[in-house]
Amino acid sequence: MHTYYERKAKAQEAHTLADLVPIWLATPMQYEPGDKWQYCQSGINAAARIVEVISGMTFDEFLQKRLFNSLGMTNTSFYPTDAQWGETATGYAKNKNIGKLEAVPPRSDFGKRGRTSQGNGGLYSCAKDYTRFCQMLLNGGTLDGKRIPSPEAVKIL
Repeated sequence: MHTYYERKAKAQEAHTLADLVPIWLATPMQYEPGDKWQYCQSGINAAARIVEVISGMTFDEFLQKRLFNSLGMTNTSFYPTDAQWGETATGYAKNKNIGKLEAVPPRSDFGKRGRTSQGNGGLYSCAKDYTRFCQMLLNGGTLDGKRIPSPEAVKIL
């Protein structure tokens, strides 16, 4: 069994979600099922992998085809172009020392081709695109007369 740091290094080298499955399986459970709930990155990424298996597309291809293109989200991508980088929203975090918000640079381990798209992070967007996504949710799964997810799927979201 590999240490946490060895598993993390292997995960950084992954080129596909399928590459991550053996790493998830080698990771010991922290709790027995039903004993405690804790947010889990691998669970979210396993859901993205299921999307790939069922759709026959990579996770980023699926989202691009079935969601972003359908909603007209032209500046949303796991792999932003130079032009898209200029349109992405800036993230902010509270500075613990002074208590004020400060701009946070994008993570260096996301946004590069060759790194697998993941369900738990790495998607870049802009305010206009995110507004379209939110409007679709507020409309029960439709935008500009197009149904994207079913009403039942929107309730789950």
